[in-house]
Amino acid sequence: MKTALILLSGLVALSAPLRAQVLYEEHFAGGTADLGWVSHWGEESNMVVVDFVVGNPSGDGFVGKLGNDLSGGGVGSVYMPADALEDYTVSAQVLLVPGEAHYRGVIGRSTGVSGETPFTFYSFVAQLADPGTGGNRFRLRSNGLGPFPTTIRDWPAAELGALYPTTESWVKMSLRMEGNQIWCYLNDTLLPGCPFTDSNITAGGPGVYFWSFDSFDQFLRFDDLIVEGTGTAVAAGPGLPSGIELLPNTPNPFNPSTWTRFRLDHAGSVRLAVYNLQGALVRELSHEHFPAGEHRVLWDGRGERNQALASGTYLLSLESGGERNTRSVLLLK
Repeated sequence: MKTALILLSGLVALSAPLRAQVLYEEHFAGGTADLGWVSHWGEESNMVVVDFVVGNPSGDGFVGKLGNDLSGGGVGSVYMPADALEDYTVSAQVLLVPGEAHYRGVIGRSTGVSGETPFTFYSFVAQLADPGTGGNRFRLRSNGLGPFPTTIRDWPAAELGALYPTTESWVKMSLRMEGNQIWCYLNDTLLPGCPFTDSNITAGGPGVYFWSFDSFDQFLRFDDLIVEGTGTAVAAGPGLPSGIELLPNTPNPFNPSTWTRFRLDHAGSVRLAVYNLQGALVRELSHEHFPAGEHRVLWDGRGERNQALASGTYLLSLESGGERNTRSVLLLK
C-alpha cells in the first residue's frame, strides 16, 4: 500500500509577522507545471499532470492532478527535494468532495524516499466520508515514525461546523511549522487547539497528499500551492525582472485583507503604501530593507490609525531605488 505525496509550496497565523517570503509556488498557469516534481517512491516519471476544472480558484481552469494510474500502479507520489527546509507554511487549494473517504491535503517537512531513513513528514488531511462512518473529519498526523501514522489531532465535522465542506468545493488547507510548533488552518481560519508541540520531525520538503487505497478512479486535484518562509530569502535569479515589479494582489476585490506581492532584482530599501484616489496617504504598509527576490506584505484593509475604511478603490504604491509601481485594489464590504 502506498500513499500519494506531492512534496515541493498560506494562511496567516494570528501571531505571525505580516511579511512573508514566497519560497516556492505552483499555479499551473498556462497549462504547465513549473516546479520540479520528483517521485517519492522511486519511479522515474512525473506523476503530476495538468487538468482543466471550470471554476478553479485562480479562474483559468488549470489545476494539478495526481492519481494511481499516473504512477503505473499503486499510488504515485512526487516531491521537490528540500531536505534542509525547516520553518515555513505550505498551503494549497484542494478540491474536496463529501462522501469520498480518500485522504487529501498538504504535507510538510518530508524527506527521503520510501525505504530510506528518515522517511517522515507531517500531514494535514481531509477525509470526507459519509456521515456515520467515523471518517468525516480533518486530521493532523506525523508519518513515518512507526509502522502506522500517528494522529496528533482530529477535527470531526461536528466540531468544525460551517468550516466543514458539505458540497464539492475548493478548500484552502494550510500547515505552518516553526520549531516544534505546528498550526493548521482551513480557509484562513486557525483550527482549535493550535499550536501543537511535536519535536520528531525538524526539516524537509513541502507538498500535498493523496491516499486512495489503490483506487484508480479517484484523483487529487489542487491549485495555487504556495510555500512561505519568514527567515530565508528567495535568491534573485535570471527569471526575475529588472528593477522592481508590483504583482497583482490576492484576493482582489477583497474583504477584509489582501496580500501585496512584489519582486526585487536586488536588495534595497522598499516603501509600500496605500493611497486613496485623491492622492492622500491612507496607510504605510512597509518602509524597510528587503533582500532580492519575491515578497508578500499583508494589508488588513484598515487605515493608518487602524480605523475602518469605506468600500472603494485604493492605490498601492511600491517605491525602491528611484522606481515606482502602482496598482489598484477594490475593498468591498
